[in-house]
Amino acid sequence: MPSNVPTPHTGPITPSGGAPPFARPAHPDIDVTTMPRPGDNQPDDQHVTRRVSRDMPFLIDDDFVWVENLEKYPVEFRWDRRPWVVAPDEGKAVVFQAVVNKLGDPRSTDGKHTKFDDGYGKHGIILERYTELKRLFALYGVEQESIEDFTFQEGPRKGETIKGLISKVPKLRVTTLDGYPLQFPAYDSKMFPFPVNSTSPKAINSDVSRALDELQAENAAYHSRIAELEARMDKMLQAQQGIEAT
Repeated sequence: MPSNVPTPHTGPITPSGGAPPFARPAHPDIDVTTMPRPGDNQPDDQHVTRRVSRDMPFLIDDDFVWVENLEKYPVEFRWDRRPWVVAPDEGKAVVFQAVVNKLGDPRSTDGKHTKFDDGYGKHGIILERYTELKRLFALYGVEQESIEDFTFQEGPRKGETIKGLISKVPKLRVTTLDGYPLQFPAYDSKMFPFPVNSTSPKAINSDVSRALDELQAENAAYHSRIAELEARMDKMLQAQQGIEAT
């Protein structure tokens, strides 16, 4: 029976193959809302929504990505009680959330939570980058919240080396089904976040309101200036015609 699991259009990414083909998203302009972390005690109007345009793909829950296992052992992914097992040196389409569980959410942002709304009934919150990293530290049993391998320089464990997160996560190559390479926080904790797809109409916030107030003030100043110039022109025309101003 033929499989109905999607496969990538371009196959594995090879260093000599150059950049994989990537189609620009149909709706490149997106609304992204960032929020303070819990405990910052900032009101809702401090949530910042910006409209941005990105060339990177939108990573949406329930989409599939292509995972190549570079390890010598099978790597298992799980989401919604369903497993995906990728054999060594093989590739398989895996649902995006299952990969996020293993490698962290590439849409996460430093110091900010992000709300998303895909316009199709799915909405939620993407946790900040450090929260994602702490989850990965716990998942892989990483001591000292160390990204890279760490050697104690003093104390009873002096000279002992512990493995960091990068050494403990499985080595995987992940792309979109179109072959666009994806990064994840487990491999690069300081990576630039991928854009979040959001079509939420509630994009008015303190920044937008402030910009509108400034624009309104500028318009009022322009109108005042125009009225002043028109009054001067009227006086000049009246003087030329020998008519006294009333």
